[in-house]
Amino acid sequence: MTPPTFAEKLTELRAASGLTQQELADKTGVPLATIRRFEAGKNKRSPSWGLVVRLAAGVGVPCRVFSACWEAGEGG
Repeated sequence: MTPPTFAEKLTELRAASGLTQQELADKTGVPLATIRRFEAGKNKRSPSWGLVVRLAAGVGVPCRVFSACWEAGEGG
């Protein structure tokens, strides 16, 4: 089974936490447009680890849940 992409994982975790994109943006200080681009898979660059840390904290999970995205060669 292929590991989820960063976009899929972020969308899944945000929805599971009951947050809208706007609420996640407000909670983390990450611009709404950035969250939308990442969830849509339209960002040209992988997120920085600092951004991953903020998003993970925002949805209430440890950063390591995103590690499969990097191991699959998607992340930076």
